[in-house]
Order: sequence, then structure tokens, then C-alpha cells
Amino acid sequence: MREREKKTGRKCTSRIVSRKYIPLAVLSLVTRVSLQLSKLLHHIMSETSTVSTQFLSDIIGKPVNVKLHSGMLYTGLLQSIDGFMNVALAQVTEHYESKENGLLTKYNSDVFLRGTQVMYISEV
Repeated sequence: MREREKKTGRKCTSRIVSRKYIPLAVLSLVTRVSLQLSKLLHHIMSETSTVSTQFLSDIIGKPVNVKLHSGMLYTGLLQSIDGFMNVALAQVTEHYESKENGLLTKYNSDVFLRGTQVMYISEV
């Protein structure tokens, strides 16, 4: 039996949350709202991942721009991409920041870019 119950002789219908009493009905409502928000966020995230997965599978074989966090911009044909955003490109040109800054390198072989360094991928 809690101290409060001993003093008043009534059953406690609240819990201590950071030294304040909150009625159990309020805690129950907060729990239900939290569960509904969790379900809604899961639904939104699953739709978003479906859309992004569809986009990435649609651009395989097409020319793309891949910008890295370092500012390097790679333009080439997207050969493959995985769930970690690791990218394989063919017929690649390398620029710094934008194409207007001039060509740095043209690669005759495939180029592989690590997903942790990729800032974005866009279709040309």
C-alpha cells in the first residue's frame, strides 16, 4: 500500500511522474495517442520508402548526377545501387560542385561511390 493510500484510506488512481501525480486516465489517453502516432508514422515511412525504392529502380541505366558530401559531382550512367546507397556508375565525368567549374577527370572504367559519402542522386 502506498503512503498516500494509507493516509487517505482510498485506492490511488494516479502515478507519480517526476514528483507530480497524473491521473491514470490521462496516462491511458497519452498511451493510446502515442500508439496511434506510431502507427501513422510507420504507414508514412513505408509509403516513402516504397516511392524512393521505385525511383531508384526506375533510374538504373539512365544518366544521373551523384553529389558527395565533399562537393564532388559525378555524372554517368547508373549501373547499380544498393540499400546503403553504394553506387556504381559507367561513362563517368568528375566535377567539383557543378559542371560549370570544368571537368576534372573522365573515367573510362566503372566508378564505385561509397553510400556514406553520397549527399544526393538525381536524374539528368
